[in-house]
Amino acid sequence: MKVQETRRGMLRGALPAVLLAALILAICLPAWGAAEPGATTMAVDPSLSPVEARRLRFLFWAYAAIWTLLGGYLVSLGFRLRAVRAEIGRVRARLEASRPRNGPA
Repeated sequence: MKVQETRRGMLRGALPAVLLAALILAICLPAWGAAEPGATTMAVDPSLSPVEARRLRFLFWAYAAIWTLLGGYLVSLGFRLRAVRAEIGRVRARLEASRPRNGPA
């Protein structure tokens, strides 16, 4: 029962991260796919060749993907850390409950 409650809490905490990722995709993807072939969707220095501009776009999306994955991993670590802290609290409570009481010293 406690494991299911922990999983529900983790899923409830993951909702903002999922909504943020959906918002970022909703903003970025239409601009990326709506351009004419050969056109750039980002402000690029006009002195760059089309190949260099294309490489910069790939570089931008590579960094965006890496930062998104890193952010997701950090959010995941936060959820795991919260679950471990809750488990430690439960173990401490059980240890305190099972400790024999001798009265005042």
